[in-house]
Amino acid sequence: LLGIGEPKYLNSPETPLFRKGEILYGLNRTADAIRKKDTAILVEGYMDFLSLHQAGFDNLAAPLGTGFTPSHARLLARFTRQAVVNFDPDSAGETATRRSLDILLESGFRVRVLRLPGGKDPDRFVREEGPEAYAGLLERAPQYIEYLAREAAGRVDLSGPAGKIEALNQVLPFVARLESAVERSEQVKLLSDLFRIQDGIVLQEIKAAVAARRTSLKSIPPEGTAGPLSGAAARLLKVLLDEPEARQALLPELRDEDLEGSEVEGIWRVVRDLARSGTEVTYPRVGSLLPDPADQALLLRMASF
Repeated sequence: LLGIGEPKYLNSPETPLFRKGEILYGLNRTADAIRKKDTAILVEGYMDFLSLHQAGFDNLAAPLGTGFTPSHARLLARFTRQAVVNFDPDSAGETATRRSLDILLESGFRVRVLRLPGGKDPDRFVREEGPEAYAGLLERAPQYIEYLAREAAGRVDLSGPAGKIEALNQVLPFVARLESAVERSEQVKLLSDLFRIQDGIVLQEIKAAVAARRTSLKSIPPEGTAGPLSGAAARLLKVLLDEPEARQALLPELRDEDLEGSEVEGIWRVVRDLARSGTEVTYPRVGSLLPDPADQALLLRMASF
């Protein structure tokens, strides 16, 4: 401490020659190691940097007492496009982590996030637990989506549908950023496990949202409501959805009046319009065009049988 009532650090002001938002602390000494290892460990402050560097971790960088900025990302991208974010585990550090994720992802980085146990920052952890313990956690640091999902699961009451929707909506915007459909699909199991979602209908809704790169869910049907499809109209529409050849043969023979007033009327109209326009008919595409949650739930039942 610098004195009674003084903060731990005193940040110097910016000047025309010293712009903190454009400089990463220690990068002049660690750039070669970052390039060689093709990964940068981002820490929040000077002491974190110095303690880790003394402990043998040389691919480090730290903002100079300010938030991580797009200029920092552009500077770091000269040496690598991979980063492990290891900011402090307090609320300010969590906020800084989320902001850095947005910036790094926009800049094309592959990002993992390391949150140290016991509420310890990197400086304290490496001094108390040692370099080997830190290296082990660093090696196992999860991808950013898993980190965000675990954070959401820890903050939200997952006992009911509303909580699960809230948790999913915190993570889906980041899943939607993934360019690869395979990568997006792989996140469904992670989210269902962490948010304790087992019902087939709900899983189908999540799969549809992920496939369509939607950033939120308005609702999900209550778990345990799935049952066999009943009624000739529902079974007929499932055939139209699942079998392109049957759809091509049956559509000219069907009239709106044939399904008017049935439980599948809304879904039928969407399928009909897509087919007539020559657009591929898929469950995600049909679901994205259904405004009625009841129709969406019925469509998910069709998809699961």
